Amino acid sequence: MKWLRRFGWAVLGLLVLWALAWLAVPPLLKSQVQQRLGSALGRTVTLGDVSFSPWSLELTVRDIVVGGVPVGAAGAPAASVPLLKVARFYVNADISSLLRLAPVIEAFEVDAPELKVTRTSDGRYDIDDLIARFA
Repeated sequence: MKWLRRFGWAVLGLLVLWALAWLAVPPLLKSQVQQRLGSALGRTVTLGDVSFSPWSLELTVRDIVVGGVPVGAAGAPAASVPLLKVARFYVNADISSLLRLAPVIEAFEVDAPELKVTRTSDGRYDIDDLIARFA
């Protein structure tokens, strides 16, 4: 009986951990990616729907948009066009990722990426700030 009780507690603990990951990962990931990637790029980053399945280790992010040059910036067009749009970003990790303590990716998909680079003036582009930032 002692082993059966321990097994029951282990299964219950695993189910609670899965439920917490299923509920907590999407909002945490969305806020952290928008904040950290936005500050790293110096542009607004928005994510649409974020879903995570802890039992299959699948992550799907929809409607990723990286903003273009802010309106009112020097050389900016009247209406800023998003620099990058991605319809869907999907990653499926293997369960061996947990055993190896390193990511093992089974599938990686990026659907409908759109990159729009605009020439703002003679020899200048709207991505010059990004090139200077990461050079």
